[in-house]
Amino acid sequence: MIKSFLVLNLILMGMIVGITLHYWQSPKKENIEALQNITELTHQSKLSLSVAYDESLYNPTYPDMPNLKKMDFVYE
Repeated sequence: MIKSFLVLNLILMGMIVGITLHYWQSPKKENIEALQNITELTHQSKLSLSVAYDESLYNPTYPDMPNLKKMDFVYE
């Protein structure tokens, strides 16, 4: 029982160390630029942490739904 617990604990610790090292060593700016280039190529909305003002004339996801002015839906 204790041997299996120690083995699982070592695997978990190894995974945590691996994830932490990967996070510290990954090129964040290059990854962000690559994702932005992909969104430009696929004509999707750009990635952001906030909701941007929608100036489009129609809603591509739901064409029958009228366009929301400014950020009405977010703040209601």
